[in-house]
Amino acid sequence: MKIGFICGSLEEGKDGVGDYVRKFSSELIRMGHQVVIAAINDQHITMPFTGVQQFTNVDIPVLRLPSVEHIDNKIAVLKTWMTAFGPDRLSLQFVPFSFDKRGLTFSLGKKLRSAFPAANWHIMFHELWVGMKSDSSFKLRAWGTLQKLLIQNMISVLQPTKMHTQTHLYQAQLWDAGYTASLLPLFGNIPLIKDSQTDIVDSKQINLVHFGSIYPNAPIVQFAADMAQYSKKADVLVTLNIIGRSGPEKADWMAQFKSHGLTVNDLGERNVDEIAELFSKADLGIATTACALIEKSGSVAAMREFGLPVICVAAPWRPDKKFRIKNMTDVFEYQENNLDDFMYNRHHSPYIINVSVVANLFINALVDSHQLNPELS
Repeated sequence: MKIGFICGSLEEGKDGVGDYVRKFSSELIRMGHQVVIAAINDQHITMPFTGVQQFTNVDIPVLRLPSVEHIDNKIAVLKTWMTAFGPDRLSLQFVPFSFDKRGLTFSLGKKLRSAFPAANWHIMFHELWVGMKSDSSFKLRAWGTLQKLLIQNMISVLQPTKMHTQTHLYQAQLWDAGYTASLLPLFGNIPLIKDSQTDIVDSKQINLVHFGSIYPNAPIVQFAADMAQYSKKADVLVTLNIIGRSGPEKADWMAQFKSHGLTVNDLGERNVDEIAELFSKADLGIATTACALIEKSGSVAAMREFGLPVICVAAPWRPDKKFRIKNMTDVFEYQENNLDDFMYNRHHSPYIINVSVVANLFINALVDSHQLNPELS
């Protein structure tokens, strides 16, 4: 199958969706498919770029169009480049803020349909709209309502034969809006270096790892206190390893852990091989993404691929509508005084979802959707 991906940016290590599409494309090419990627609002370049990017020694043809270029000019270049490739499917990797700094994609669907009037579209919704949280401000709700209307218009114009998202919450939101989207689980971007790990509950040292942004308003004061209490009761040494830029919340996390005599290592940005090594030596992953949204966390997906138990230490987050959203079975939601239950019963478990599994799910879904729409042949 010939697949053309369209996303916002392809700057390596600077755009999560771009990194996702690059790894995904590499796997699809390994499977025998032909794949190209076009980034049509790349904020990391000032001139158009046509060439090749690599992932694990696989060459991927790419087109990068800068955000400073007028949209009509970019669509014209995209049309010429993508038409020369001749895709069987066009896959829009959608994040509203990838295509517009305000997240308002007024003409995206119309311009893409005009450029490719006979295309068979697939949409992957990595994000939807703002203001989903039950206590969102009026401004965020109004903003989100407009984003939702624009997404509905885009779907109406593009008429995708298949839609995916990676979270149950987004699936429920789309269903509530009148659309059917299947789940396509997220895979991690850190290469495995171990085939398996063993339970380490009796170990006298616990290595915690946090990778990526630390989100605000997490119950860090109580969590650090509970972790220190567990350390004393279980007679284990607890070390927190923080990987990545993490953001302004990092200082508070470090201070809270240190105030209880726990060790903290601020490891900063590391390459993927170093991160893989750190994951392989860790006992427990920590996430600050809200549990309702944790399926969209690439960091959590990576930890799970390494078999790490993951504990969610996040601010309370409830959707604006009463959807029945179950938490992931292998992610534990931290609350005050429930840490011991998790720590004494945690275990490493293999995570069967990886890029190869997801690629097969994706291709099978596209094939099935095409068979259901034979008039598109």
